[in-house]
Amino acid sequence: MLLFLSVKSANATILHVGEGQTYSTISDAVIAAASGDTIMVHDGTYTENVNIDVSLTVKSLNGYETTLLTTPVDWEDIFDVTADNVTIEGFSFYGVAYGNGVHFYGVSNCLIQNCRSGWSEIYINQVGISIGASESIIVNNNICSYNNNAGIYAHGSNYITISNNTCNYCQHSIYTEICGIMMYATSDCHVHNNVCNYNDRGIFYCYNNWHDTITKNECQFNDEYGLYAYFQYSTYFSNNIFSNNNDSGVFLSGGYQCVFAGNKIESNSVYGMDLYYNTALTLYLNTLNNTENFHFVVNAGDNDQILKPPTKMAYRIYDTTFKNFLGNYYNDYTGEDADMNGIGDTPHISDQIIDDYPLTNLPEDYMLLTWFLNNVEMTRNDMGTIGGLVNIPELSSHIWVADESVLAGLTFPTGIQIDSTSWTGQMIYTYNQHPDMLIEIGIWDGSSFTPGGPQVQLDGFQLNYTHNYATPGCSFTIPAGQYLAMRTTINNIDRDFNFRMGGTWAYISAPIGSPDYPGDPVGVQEIQTPEVLLRQNYPNPFNPAVAGAGRSPGTTISFSLNTENTEDTELVIYNIKGQKIKTFSNLQIDKSPNQQIIWNGTDENNNPVSSGIYFYKLQTGNITETRKMLLLK
Repeated sequence: MLLFLSVKSANATILHVGEGQTYSTISDAVIAAASGDTIMVHDGTYTENVNIDVSLTVKSLNGYETTLLTTPVDWEDIFDVTADNVTIEGFSFYGVAYGNGVHFYGVSNCLIQNCRSGWSEIYINQVGISIGASESIIVNNNICSYNNNAGIYAHGSNYITISNNTCNYCQHSIYTEICGIMMYATSDCHVHNNVCNYNDRGIFYCYNNWHDTITKNECQFNDEYGLYAYFQYSTYFSNNIFSNNNDSGVFLSGGYQCVFAGNKIESNSVYGMDLYYNTALTLYLNTLNNTENFHFVVNAGDNDQILKPPTKMAYRIYDTTFKNFLGNYYNDYTGEDADMNGIGDTPHISDQIIDDYPLTNLPEDYMLLTWFLNNVEMTRNDMGTIGGLVNIPELSSHIWVADESVLAGLTFPTGIQIDSTSWTGQMIYTYNQHPDMLIEIGIWDGSSFTPGGPQVQLDGFQLNYTHNYATPGCSFTIPAGQYLAMRTTINNIDRDFNFRMGGTWAYISAPIGSPDYPGDPVGVQEIQTPEVLLRQNYPNPFNPAVAGAGRSPGTTISFSLNTENTEDTELVIYNIKGQKIKTFSNLQIDKSPNQQIIWNGTDENNNPVSSGIYFYKLQTGNITETRKMLLLK
């Protein structure tokens, strides 16, 4: 996840635009504004082309339903952003038949959210939002539908995050290759949780894309393909839906070291996956349920497709834990599973593609004892978190904490250093820099890391870019209410390292014989009415400067108590280093089901704290509960 940092000057002002306001046009307000100012646009329809050439926040007063922007000429962009650190929020853009509703070019650290740029057969553009030669742009929660070429188009850009957008019904125009989202010559971009239905093509990755992460998108009912991609390099696709399309679910040509994991590819009219001349293509834990699952074309003698994960993974099925390679699920597989481990006894073969580990159940039936790492935490059994990079400086460490605490004391067994009986995993860094690093698996108690578990020292000169590892054996116990955690320490003294996160780039997997997680299922039943219930804060992540509908700025922490002893109850905020940030003490507590505290992102002296991971711990008597939250500015 990219952290969006806005730039504000010490004397920032708000400039109002609209009927009866200081400025009648947005362009006039931009000309008058200074860096860091906010332009507040009141209700109305504005016909103008605006060049935003200064770092500003431009937002509507009441949202896109009542604040519409169109162009006086149908070939000029409505908003042309040529300055860094620009935020756009809450507008409707339409009428640009031969251009873009919003165009970012040659800029960085910009955000557009909660806008519409094309939303019906009448209110359209050629492209809803376009991003060129830029980096660190966030496109979040916009509607970019019914456009003539693409809903969202990123080209020649790096570190772009496109998330939570709706890009439907981009189809049947004078242009070819019309799609919901188009990516051209991008790198380290993150396309996450978008809906791209009823287009000619759902998502179009059209040329020379590197290290992008595509997760949890829905691409269904498109006239051609759910995903159309060619000349991709180390691009990761996980937990997407590419189903019910009129051609194939996925078309991939000329891919190199691409990974498809945990995707649903079902009920497509031609093929599930149409594959041409790909090298080192990795497929695992996908659902392939089509009349023909594969069409496969390779160069002579080149058949190095990999139908398994990089290491064996621990999983639980039929109330038993196993560790093995996991292939894919196929609707036409007829083999048996005599040893009841969820893997077919004979390979699945389809158009030259041989899967030696075919799944006999749908992937969602396998509870993975595998934690996938992202910028914030590590999540069990979730391959679809948003992509990002984590930087670890020389002689420094980074700690990943599991997204759930254990319910009862949980002991992981001893293993030896082979991939079936020890902890295994993968770490991938951005360049061939050869990091020497120590990986330790241990315990997070809400404020600090304790090693305790297995560890392994990795020599950076052994592998390029990718470390696949197995630890020596070590049994350790996580106490009730605490968290599994992993610490990575860089031993080099000459450089920093960036590691790729999200999707399936990085993970750790437990040893065979591990118990169910987060604890004994009987224990789960016994604590369904706990004495203390601390809920996840909302919103999370949160920006303390932003208020939502019907709530104050900050984040709300809710909890309930089912105990007679409510004296000395306090809630404490800690940072990632375990330092106490703020204490809410002498709380007025009763036994009502929903107590609430609002934290506005300040310390004890009411000074704003920085972006990052924080923990909040509720203590009453001898009972404590701890949860984690993320503050973004």
